Amino acid sequence: MRSLVLTLKTGLYRGLSWLRLRRQRVRLQQQLPAAIGLLTTAMAAGHSLKSSLRELAETMDEPLSLLFANTLSHHAAGEPLEKALEPLLRNHPSEEMELLVSAILSAMESGGSIRQVLNRIESMALSKKALRERLQAMTAQSRLQGIIMAMLPLFVMAAIYMMDPEYLQPILQTNHGRWVLMGTLIMNGIGLLWIRRISRISI
Repeated sequence: MRSLVLTLKTGLYRGLSWLRLRRQRVRLQQQLPAAIGLLTTAMAAGHSLKSSLRELAETMDEPLSLLFANTLSHHAAGEPLEKALEPLLRNHPSEEMELLVSAILSAMESGGSIRQVLNRIESMALSKKALRERLQAMTAQSRLQGIIMAMLPLFVMAAIYMMDPEYLQPILQTNHGRWVLMGTLIMNGIGLLWIRRISRISI
């Protein structure tokens, strides 16, 4: 029994960590179009690439501001900017981030302006963001249905317990009942994750 409880705690901790990481990635994807637009505006105003990146790190909210602040910190410590940008692609892979870093590196190598490239990247990122939000709205009903179906047994169990607590004693007070209850919770969790997975459309 203790090993099962420990396993459930470990699974819950990993699940919460995964959710925090996923929310961070979603937030980062939402910030990228605005970051690209800010970088384009700063360079159009005559700022250098490094100055524009510094303004981005100071102006944007987390987590994007922290990522570029760390990049500039490593660069200030003597690390080449190309090397300092590598963690952005390695830890936060996305098409927008890859294009942004590639444009920055191209500008460094050629010494040319990247405003036109950044404008195209910004336009593409905004289009993808709009499409992603539209798909989120279209699949909202299926995600809500998954949550309701997963929580319904718990609501029924709570209602039964309030009306007749003794009815649930075999489940709550016996080892076999607890195993059945935990198995039910695990299966509900798996079902909820599976519904969310099949309702998620990658762009």
